[in-house]
Amino acid sequence: NIYLNDGSITNNQAACGGGIYSLMANVNHQSGNTGDLIIRGNTATSQAGGGIYVNGGTSISLATTSITENSAVNGGALAINGDNASNLSITLGTSTISGNHVTNQGGAIYLPKGTLTIANPTISSNYAKTGGAVYIGGGSLISTGTATIENNYSTEAGGAFYVTGGNIQLAGATISGNGKNGSIANTTEGGWDAYFAEGGKNIAETMGWDFENLDSYQQDFINALT
Repeated sequence: NIYLNDGSITNNQAACGGGIYSLMANVNHQSGNTGDLIIRGNTATSQAGGGIYVNGGTSISLATTSITENSAVNGGALAINGDNASNLSITLGTSTISGNHVTNQGGAIYLPKGTLTIANPTISSNYAKTGGAVYIGGGSLISTGTATIENNYSTEAGGAFYVTGGNIQLAGATISGNGKNGSIANTTEGGWDAYFAEGGKNIAETMGWDFENLDSYQQDFINALT
C-alpha cells in the first residue's frame, strides 16, 4: 500500500510513469489542511503515464488533485493499462487535469482497461494525436458529479474523446470548445468532440448516437451523456 499526504510530485521523468508508477499496489491520498496533491511537469519518456501509470492493485483513491503539464506517448496525466489492470478501480476527487500532452493517444487520460471514477473534474487544454482529453479502449470513465471537458485538442480525431470500446457515463457534463485540426466544426468523420472507431460504435449506437447526420452529432453527443 502507498499512502500520500498533500504535497507535490513535480518535474520527474522515467520511461513509464513519470511521476508515479504503481504496479500491483493500492494507493490512497486523503486531503488534509495543507492543500491539493499536485502532480505537475513529469514526463514518461517512451511509454505511458506522464503523471501516473497504474498497472494492477485493487483500488487507487486520490482526493483533491491537480494533474497538470505532464507529457508521455499515451496518457499525459494518467494511464491505466497492463496485464493486471482490468479489475482496477480508480477514484479521483475534485480534480483539475489540464495542460497535459502526448504524441499519440489520450492527452489527459489513457484508459484501455479498468474503471476511472471522477467527481466534478475539470479536464481542459490537453493535447493528443487522437483523444485530446480521453482515450477509452475498453475501460470505463464515470463522472459522479458535474464534469467540465473543454478546450481539448487532437490533431487527427476526437477533440474530447476517442473511443474504441468500453463505457462513458458523464451525467450533467459540460462539453465545449474541443477541436481537431484547428477547427471546432465537425466536418469529417473525425468529429470535433468524439470519434468512435469500429469497436466503439456498438456502445454509441445503443445510446442512439447519429453517425449519418454529422450536423446533429454535437447535440446527440451531449444528449447521450446527460
